[in-house]
Amino acid sequence: MTFDAAQKMQEAQSLHQQGQLDLAKSIYEEILSRQPQNADALHFLGLLYHQKKENDRALSLMEQSLQLSPDNPIYFANCGMVHKAKGDYRRALACYDRSLELNSDSARTRTNRGNVLASLGLFSEALLEHEKALQLDPRLPEIYNNQGGALQSLRRFEESLSSYQRAIELNPLYAEAYLNRGIAQKSLGQNHLAMESFKRAIQLSQNNPRLFHARADLYFDGGFLSEALQDYEKVLALEPDAEGALGNLMFVKRRLCLWDGFAQDYSRLEKLVCVDHQRTIPWAFLSYTDSLRVLQQVNELEAQVFKLPVEQEAPQVVPFSTPVAKPKIRIAYCSPDFKNHPVGYLFIGLLEAHNREAFELIGVSLGPPVTDDLRRRFQDS
Repeated sequence: MTFDAAQKMQEAQSLHQQGQLDLAKSIYEEILSRQPQNADALHFLGLLYHQKKENDRALSLMEQSLQLSPDNPIYFANCGMVHKAKGDYRRALACYDRSLELNSDSARTRTNRGNVLASLGLFSEALLEHEKALQLDPRLPEIYNNQGGALQSLRRFEESLSSYQRAIELNPLYAEAYLNRGIAQKSLGQNHLAMESFKRAIQLSQNNPRLFHARADLYFDGGFLSEALQDYEKVLALEPDAEGALGNLMFVKRRLCLWDGFAQDYSRLEKLVCVDHQRTIPWAFLSYTDSLRVLQQVNELEAQVFKLPVEQEAPQVVPFSTPVAKPKIRIAYCSPDFKNHPVGYLFIGLLEAHNREAFELIGVSLGPPVTDDLRRRFQDS
């Protein structure tokens, strides 16, 4: 019987799209056993390995396919996706750039390039890429979702909500858009609406750990510790090494005085931090261990979040010899707790004790707008 590689390829891709990865993999491998230089089989087998989170193997196969077909824009775009998954944003950007050189009309490639820019901390540039993508295809919901992410990173939460809502209008079954809408609503203090968004996202995608993690965080913030505990447990059941989930689970269990298995949980968490370099709640660790090595690792990982973006230059430091133009010393206090909060009550007395003839105080709120008695007292101080 004649071997029909094209028909086999079609069959494999159909299974691949249906999520039947093992069956698709066996057919790709069958094709390659007959035709080792089949670029499509190499490439899509690589894509399959990416979906299995075996990104090094995925790239090896994809690079072989590019050697055989160096002018295929889809190959470069998918290579960019794998490089991004590995955290190699520079190579991802180069792949997307080459893909766009070969096909400048791809809205998906354009918006994916924007996502890489966002990963580099270049949110304004990312937003421009998403806007270019929308000019190419204004009916693609993923672009509005990505646009919302860039706007959210720029703290333009109301605008990001509009983008997410447009994505949902175009695809009412888009779980990721509901998740991101909920995150934006939470940032605006709209916790009830955020909970509804998270619940809808979970209805649409019941095996996505990120959805349960977002809802667990919201439950925790609202003081619903038992509900938060259940969701963190669900996250870990779906993805045992989900970033932050085990640390959050232990924090909740401690608040609920649930000590069974706590020592085993800590041993596992220490491995995630010290071996796998996973971030977790720094202040919670202070009650788990007095190991300076572990505590240093926890805080170094957390500090990575606050590094300047790669392309952003550090501000110039004023030399000590430069005269100060104003007679008062300016002090800026940054906090999310300029409100009715224990930290706020501890802090307000310090602010009010400053000598106003010697100091000019600036408050930088790191949270959503609040109007309560303590916030007004902060403003008056």
